[in-house]
Amino acid sequence: MVLSIASVGCGACAAVLFPRRQENVEPQIEAHAVGTSVSSEQCEIEGILLGMDIAIQYIKETNIEGDTESIYIFCDCQRAIDIFVRQGWLSGHP
Repeated sequence: MVLSIASVGCGACAAVLFPRRQENVEPQIEAHAVGTSVSSEQCEIEGILLGMDIAIQYIKETNIEGDTESIYIFCDCQRAIDIFVRQGWLSGHP
């Protein structure tokens, strides 16, 4: 896939994990610099990937064998969502 996105400036992304199981635990917040010549779409994509990374780390640290949990990632950028959904492996998970 080739993305044709014009550079617009400095950008960053952030993700927040709200653990459902542990109600007394503070949300985990992470932010990362994306680059100095990036578009907002690139930042949104990096935010989704960051959310996936912290969710995977959370599951690795807290998962009890046989226990399952759903992960929900929210994003308000349709173009970033389309990039992930078009890959096929997410098409069954709206």
